[in-house]
Amino acid sequence: LKLQFLYLIGSTPAQGCVPRTAARTQRAPVRDKKGPSRIMADWRESSEHYLRLHQIGAVWEGITHALVKMKPNDVLDFTIRKLETLKTQKDVPGRRLVFLLGGPGADAHAVAESLAEDGPSVPLNGDSLIADAGGDDASAETVALELRRRMLAANINTVFVTSAYPQTISQALLTEIQVTPCCVCIYLQMSDAEQAQAAGVSEETVRDEMSKKVNPLIEYFKAKQTLVTVDKSEPTWMDKVKDIVAEEQKQFPPVDQPAA
Repeated sequence: LKLQFLYLIGSTPAQGCVPRTAARTQRAPVRDKKGPSRIMADWRESSEHYLRLHQIGAVWEGITHALVKMKPNDVLDFTIRKLETLKTQKDVPGRRLVFLLGGPGADAHAVAESLAEDGPSVPLNGDSLIADAGGDDASAETVALELRRRMLAANINTVFVTSAYPQTISQALLTEIQVTPCCVCIYLQMSDAEQAQAAGVSEETVRDEMSKKVNPLIEYFKAKQTLVTVDKSEPTWMDKVKDIVAEEQKQFPPVDQPAA
C-alpha cells in the first residue's frame, strides 16, 4: 500500500518532489490568457474591419445583382470582366462630389438648387437619379453608374451636389468605388419636431426614417471623417453650406486666362 501511495504522489515527501498532477500542470504549455472565445471575437472584429475598409461587401453585392439579372453561362468570366470594369471606372477626374444629407424635413433638393444659383455647382436630385437608373428596384451599382454618366457629361472642374442621395450604405460605397470619393457630406441637422412640421408628418415618422435611412449614413461618413454637420436652426446655416461648397471649388487648379 505504501508503494502504491508513493507511486501516486510521484515521490516521497523527503525528496521534496511534487505530485504527478502538479508536475503535469507545470509541464503543460501556457495557454493564451484571452481564451478561445476572446480570440475568435478579435478575429471576427478584425475581419469585419477589413471588409468595411475595402468595401468588399458592396462590390460583391453589385456583382451578385448583375449575375442574377444577366444570368450568364460563364459565371467566372462574367465576374472577372465586372471586376475589370470596376478597376477602370475608379475615378471621375475634374469633378468633386458633395452629398447633402438630411431627414424628411430638411428639403435638401431646394438647398442644392439654391447652391447652383449662387455658384458653379451642379445639383443632382437623388430621386431623379434613381428613377432614371430603373427606379427603386435598381441596384446600387446601376445608380452609381448613372451618377457617373451625368458627371462625365458635365463640364470639367465642377462641384456636384447630390440631394436625397445616397439613400443606402451600398449606394454610398459603390459611388465611391465606381465614380469618385465623396469630398464632404453635409448633414442638415434639424430636431424631430422641426422636421415633422416642415414635412407635414408625425414625429414618429421622422424618427423611423432617421433610424432606418439617415442615421446609418451619418455614422458611415462620420467614420470616414467626411461628415460636416450644419444646424438649420442657426440663422447663418445657408452661408455655412455655401462656404463648404465654395471651399471645394477652390480645390480645382486655376484655369488659364486667355491672352488679351
